[in-house]
Amino acid sequence: MKAFLCQVLLACGSAFSLLSATVHTANAAFFFDFDTPFPNSVISAGINSNGEVVPFLPSIETLDNNSFLRLSSELAASEGGFATSLFANTAYIFEDVQVSAVVNLTGDSNDEVAVLARGDLSTLNSYNAAIDFALNRLILSKTVGGEVTVLADALNILPALDQPYLIELEVIGNQLTSRFFDATGDVELFSLSAVDTDNPLVAGISGLAADISQLTFPDFSDPNNSTFDNFDSRSISVPEPNHLSSLLAVASIAMITTFKQKF
Repeated sequence: MKAFLCQVLLACGSAFSLLSATVHTANAAFFFDFDTPFPNSVISAGINSNGEVVPFLPSIETLDNNSFLRLSSELAASEGGFATSLFANTAYIFEDVQVSAVVNLTGDSNDEVAVLARGDLSTLNSYNAAIDFALNRLILSKTVGGEVTVLADALNILPALDQPYLIELEVIGNQLTSRFFDATGDVELFSLSAVDTDNPLVAGISGLAADISQLTFPDFSDPNNSTFDNFDSRSISVPEPNHLSSLLAVASIAMITTFKQKF
């Protein structure tokens, strides 16, 4: 992810209260189809171009009787809106993990839209698989201490940018694989792989993110606006409890309470 996602994670890590994470010893998994209320472990936040974190309530919309999540800002970041928005479930810490979501449900995104794995909000670490809908670019990247390294990418793979796709990110040990499918998940369009030999990330939370395409909009003149559905994360192996000390996920209790009341 780009710098603004890193700033979101940093601000969340410093501004929100610590919340104990739940680790399931077998078959750890969660799935959000956005048809039912979220648990109180969900966090959402946006960040503007001044680096200010703003808690917000993402909207739930319906298309063809299907509910989905929209992370958006009415204003462009240059006008005080969000440059990045983030949605995550802090209740599960995953080690070897598979994360997936359908993105761009309404075909109107020109953001860099991502799923996150092994996220650690206290150290600004995560693995990321993304589609930049402004550039038709597929990206597999790693964030460490707020610095982003693109591990693999590809251009002009998607047949169209005004339709949904499924992004899947699998992390097993230090091996990363991101797969990009049609919206049904039946047809694989492309995959990116990498082996992380530089202090691989160990464990963390899973999330979703919408970041402005900074290569396309370097002046942050575009509003943050992306949609998601069928957010799924599951353990491929049992997480190690001794890795949790630095990963007690961060969330604002006030935000969570409001979020629950909203939905």
